[in-house]
Amino acid sequence: MTTDLLIEKPSYRILVDGKPVYQPHDGQKAFHETDAHTRVLKWARRAGKDRAIVSEVLFQFEAATRQPYRADMSIPFHCVYVVPNYRLASQPWSDLKAYIPPGFLLHVLEDERKIYLIPQGECAAVYRVERDGTPVFYGGLIEIRSADNKEGMQGFGADVLVIFEAQEISRALLTLLEPTLTDPFRRNLLIVQGIPPEDPDHWMNDYFAIGQEAEGRRKGYFSSLRTYLQNPWNTPEILERIGMQKRTMREVDWNRMYMAEDPPANERPMNIEPCLVPAVQWEKQRPQDGHIHDIGVDLGKTMSATVITIWDKHAFPWRLAYYRRMMKASWPVVKAAVIQLQDVWAPRRDGKRTGRVYVDSSGLDPIYEDLRLAQVPVMGVKFTGGIGQERERLLDKLAIAIEKRMIRVPQEDQIIKEFNTMRRVLNDRNGRTVWQPLDGATSDCVFSFALGLYDLPVDSNIIRFPRKPAMVYGASF
Repeated sequence: MTTDLLIEKPSYRILVDGKPVYQPHDGQKAFHETDAHTRVLKWARRAGKDRAIVSEVLFQFEAATRQPYRADMSIPFHCVYVVPNYRLASQPWSDLKAYIPPGFLLHVLEDERKIYLIPQGECAAVYRVERDGTPVFYGGLIEIRSADNKEGMQGFGADVLVIFEAQEISRALLTLLEPTLTDPFRRNLLIVQGIPPEDPDHWMNDYFAIGQEAEGRRKGYFSSLRTYLQNPWNTPEILERIGMQKRTMREVDWNRMYMAEDPPANERPMNIEPCLVPAVQWEKQRPQDGHIHDIGVDLGKTMSATVITIWDKHAFPWRLAYYRRMMKASWPVVKAAVIQLQDVWAPRRDGKRTGRVYVDSSGLDPIYEDLRLAQVPVMGVKFTGGIGQERERLLDKLAIAIEKRMIRVPQEDQIIKEFNTMRRVLNDRNGRTVWQPLDGATSDCVFSFALGLYDLPVDSNIIRFPRKPAMVYGASF
């Protein structure tokens, strides 16, 4: 059965068998209408950028089919999506398969993330893999490459180069990719898409600014910013769901993700002050009958301190019931302290634990094993040994708990000082932002908080929790 495919250029609609499968909204149409060689879409989630980009790839392919020299090229038309890592490749891959009409598809290679297009006009070449001994002609290749593989970022020419989630792509990687857009026989279109970067100095912001200037537009740059509210195809159910997500996210992250707002330059991401209550004398604190506690232990290394925090889980918000900072303490001393505190604050009753000890076990597995053998209900967390997903997940959770007033913390100078130094910074190795203290600052208290709050049920409790400073709850401890 033959599929009748039609691209209506004035309206930029795509019709299959007379039925529209793509009808752009005004922001998408402006993106298609420009002839700029560099286009930056700083669009929020659910603003429609992914669908628009797939359609633009088809429009570029259609234009390439009218160029006679294409028949002599090894790859008649070439589109490459670059993603920050393999994990993020699944989203654009799903979009490509869902949004490219069947009338264009020749062959889909799932394992290689490659799509071969049916020959059109002057675009035709022999496909490397033969079917039943017969050469297969194809008209173009669309593929996804990951920034995890630096070698794959060079040695090719692209008619369309899409940098997916550009806010997580480093400038160094962009430098590797720039030569792919210098082939005189290709269309050399660069499409940069993503939400606003956390780092104000990120290269995506530079490209966006050029596209906003008259001189930049004259030289072939285009940039656009849109929120999720500007997509007319979002249903009331989708809008309501997005609005509800604001309750379980940091406000600055929600604004970046759905309103395409740049984070404020003077933001203090872990501003602990709204959660503070009057100070207490830590050494006099004792557990209250019937209360359950979790203990976070950030183990000191070299010159850093070992910090122990104990959290009362009896009511919501959780409160910091005990805090201890041990400088240059040997492991036997720390071990004795942990065992003694666990016996007082989280003892076993009838053979069952009443709380858990969360220990930073990065590179310190013998310590975790030592506590386990001592019958301490311990859970090891790979935390401070480098910047990994678990570390960032726990610190993100801590930041949400602070912003949503889910914890109460007595005023303590060292705690306040450490939280005031925590920032989101760009990691040059992968282009993503990570939590780091300012140069020369310590973060032992922050890490101990994150460990002790490991089991804090953020998603289930945050919706019913009133957002106001902790001080209004009174000073009772």
